[in-house]
Order: sequence, then C-alpha cells, then structure tokens
Amino acid sequence: RVREVLVSEFGRPPEEVYAEFSEAPVASASLGQVHVARTHAGEKVAVKIQYPDIADALKADLDNVAAMVSVVATTTRITHGKSYFAELRDSMMDELDYVHEAERADEYRAACARLPGITVPRIYRELTTRRVLTMEFLEGETFKEFLHHREGVSNDEKFRVARLLTMSLWGPFLLSGLVHSDPHPGNFILMKDGRVGVLDFGAIKQLSPRWVAVNRRLFHAVAEHRPVDM
Repeated sequence: RVREVLVSEFGRPPEEVYAEFSEAPVASASLGQVHVARTHAGEKVAVKIQYPDIADALKADLDNVAAMVSVVATTTRITHGKSYFAELRDSMMDELDYVHEAERADEYRAACARLPGITVPRIYRELTTRRVLTMEFLEGETFKEFLHHREGVSNDEKFRVARLLTMSLWGPFLLSGLVHSDPHPGNFILMKDGRVGVLDFGAIKQLSPRWVAVNRRLFHAVAEHRPVDM
C-alpha cells in the first residue's frame, strides 16, 4: 500500500524515486508512517508517507464531532465553541497536505537559524508531494527514548538538554511568532553531536505581530524581575 501511494504521487515506484528505500517503517506519524531512504545523490532521508484513505476517515470523524460540538455549544451556551472547533478542523485537514507542511518546516528552520544548538531537517521539495514528505534524516534518539535512561545522565547534561528544548519552542515564537503545537517527546531528537532536532511541522501556528510583541514585553519583564501591568 505504501508502494501504491508512492506510484500515485510520483508516477514511479520507490526504487526509481529513491536510490534505496526501506520497506519497513522506522516510526509512525499521526497521519502516516516514516521510512528511511537514500537519494540518488547518496543522502540519507526520512520519508513520511500518508496512510491510504486517511483523508476520508479524518473528514468523516470531524463531521461526526461537528454535530456533537454544535449541540453542546448550544445547550451549554459556550459562545465560541463552534469557532474553536472550526479552527481545529481547518488545522487538522491542513495537516493532510504535506506540501504545506514542507513550507511550515522551512519557516520554522528560518526562525531557528539564530538559535545555537537547534536544528530543523532540510526538506527535499523535489521529493515532496501532497502525500509524501521527504526530509533530511536526523541521527540520534528521540526525547521519548532519552527519558528511559535519564537516570544515568548527569544533571549538567539534563539542564543542557532542557535548555535547548525550551529554546526550540520559545525561540521561534519570540523571534517569528511561530508556535509548534505538537511538542510531544517523539517530535524532538537528541542528536549524536549534542544538538536538538525538531520534527513534525503539520501543526505550526502563526500568531499575529501584535500578540507576539505583547509576549516579548512580558517575557523581558519577567526575566528582569520587573512588575508587569497586565
């Protein structure tokens, strides 16, 4: 079925699209699964492939939830219930388009460019379509894996990693107004060279300059121990 998706998107089988392609997935994503491959230029890449028919299944589920949200919002007088759900629905449906995700990954990479120790995988646009996303493969373990053996890690290393994790989330927001809305431990890689890699850009939220400016002022005030006029 993976082969069917690749042929449908590229018009060619995986052994022609990539120099090497591992049929066994190395990870699962919310709407697909990830395979390791190598480009014809010899570069190791991660290929996220959307599950067949997931778009129809997600739309059907959201339609069912929409009916329930409408009833609950009306009976409980939750004023903005429907608009909250509308934004959630639009965001989830947008995650089905990996070309948009590639664009958001590029935006997040640009926002992280000034942050030492943070890396965002490069996207291979020529190997990316609506249902296939090809990106640079980051060598290392996920934070989820790191947490399993944290007892054997020094406090200095824990603080270093925690600092980079905090920077990878707060930095893009304070610099560019971008929020990573899915920051679970599987979406961060502790790379072999000590850097922290950020993954999964399907749920990136761009906030307004005015909102970001207010948060910058608040951030500086708290960091400088100044009183804040809320």
